[in-house]
Amino acid sequence: MSETTPDTVKTEVDHVELLKDQGLSTERFMEIRSELFGSPKARRRVMRFAVPLLEGDLGKLASPDRQHVGVCLCAIGENKRAVPVLSEAAQSPAAKLALVKSRIAIRDFENGMKEAVKFRQELPQDIHLLRAEMEGHESRNDVEAFKKTLESARDQLAGTADLLYYEGFLLEKERKGDEASAKYNAALELNEEHPRALFRLAYRLDMAGYADDAIDLYERCRAIRPTFASVYLNLGVLYDDQEEYQAAIDCYNALLDIDPNNERAKLFLKDAVASLDMYYDEDQERREDKLNQILKIPVTDFELSVRSRNCLERMRIRTLGDLIKKTEPELLSYKNFGETSLAEIKEILNSKSLKLGMGREELERTTGKPDAKIERLKAMITGIGTPSDDILAKPISELELSVRSRRCMTRLGIQTVGELVAKSEEELLSTRNFGQTSLVEIREKLRTLGLNLKEK
Repeated sequence: MSETTPDTVKTEVDHVELLKDQGLSTERFMEIRSELFGSPKARRRVMRFAVPLLEGDLGKLASPDRQHVGVCLCAIGENKRAVPVLSEAAQSPAAKLALVKSRIAIRDFENGMKEAVKFRQELPQDIHLLRAEMEGHESRNDVEAFKKTLESARDQLAGTADLLYYEGFLLEKERKGDEASAKYNAALELNEEHPRALFRLAYRLDMAGYADDAIDLYERCRAIRPTFASVYLNLGVLYDDQEEYQAAIDCYNALLDIDPNNERAKLFLKDAVASLDMYYDEDQERREDKLNQILKIPVTDFELSVRSRNCLERMRIRTLGDLIKKTEPELLSYKNFGETSLAEIKEILNSKSLKLGMGREELERTTGKPDAKIERLKAMITGIGTPSDDILAKPISELELSVRSRRCMTRLGIQTVGELVAKSEEELLSTRNFGQTSLVEIREKLRTLGLNLKEK
């Protein structure tokens, strides 16, 4: 039997002990945090230490011990539990950083930003506290505060990938996409593992339809610990679109291993698992795509009388898809639109195997007439005022959309009903893989709430 020499013995790092250091720097804390997110086993060991103390009589612990527990909780991503522990015990630089990052993670921006400013005054040269503050401004989309903090720290950031990334982010907010991408690429030349530059560049490529390039960048970002939840979700959706369902499942499971309560990951995982056994009807898909193309044909492509053309223009009917939403009585109710014009229209639709009303038959069958309250809300949506009803804050997930429509919502960054009704039909149809079938579904779901998409 061979002996194992001391040189071959692999010792396990005691991260609990490392995080106990009262003088723990922010740099070392971030290194330990990265190691823990790269090792589920190590993360569980820290969890087994911290959680029993948290669930016991935490009040009896001395401040340094409370701080230790809080730092451990933040280091393994237990941010909601870390905040109340650290809020009264953050003394070390690492603990102060942990408190700010935990507040941002749970979207307690008001307190997080106050603490970030306070701690940065105490530690003005700490780059990780500066990054945490900038992350908070970015997460809450506070562009003015982002600019102000950046200008005050420009000398500190000179020559860094961070500065290039922050400048790119501001350019993106100014809708200067190409210039933003150039800044992100420049940041990656200085630091090829800059997580935020990788993510934003991947997202921009994803939105532009360059799926393979986006996947490459998302995968590079995924290898950096801890990984943003959006990386797993966006990458999973891209793999889903390419019918690489097992790769998508791996992404969602990886996120759920870190965040077991992530509802979007649960929903997407369910879809991906179902897709593994889903029968794909290629002929049906081809027929739907052909129909979508037909419905996008402008009515001006057909030889219409001047009267009919003028009537359709006044009714804002631009495509065959718009036309089939109308019924005969609706068309005949318009001024100067008579039986002759109706016959013209029906002949055009018959040539494409379409008919009036077919775009709303199912809708009228399932929804019924909205009540007065809904009608008032719909009027507010279309421009009379800004609605304050909770209906606009509803998560998109509550609409129970099909897999394809839901993926398109994710790709567009739409998370609430309010964000959806701010989009026009043309904006949705310009999104990759979003066709007429998805549009009809969206209209139906919104109609049940008494809402419409934005008029162009």
